[in-house]
Amino acid sequence: MDDLAHSRFLGEPRTAERKMRRADLMGRYLDAVARLYFDALKGPEPGNFYELELNDNFGSSFEAMRHLFCNMTNAPTPVWINGNGVVQSNPLGEVVVSVQG
Repeated sequence: MDDLAHSRFLGEPRTAERKMRRADLMGRYLDAVARLYFDALKGPEPGNFYELELNDNFGSSFEAMRHLFCNMTNAPTPVWINGNGVVQSNPLGEVVVSVQG
């Protein structure tokens, strides 16, 4: 409960009941995402390697899922640009796509 109902996953009020429910839901969410990830693996390829399937939708089957999640939650998609207009690495470790305007 301390990890899956941490304040970064749960806003106020952080009652014991809400923490327990959120921890359970986060566990289910992580389980579902892991199952989707393993289902999207193809292989083994030569050398006994696995890789994520390719898709016509930006190259990833997960792009549509991310898009739906962002639409449902209104979660922002940050783009990091320094003062010289250079795209920086995302501090959350997310992939950064540079768009020329």
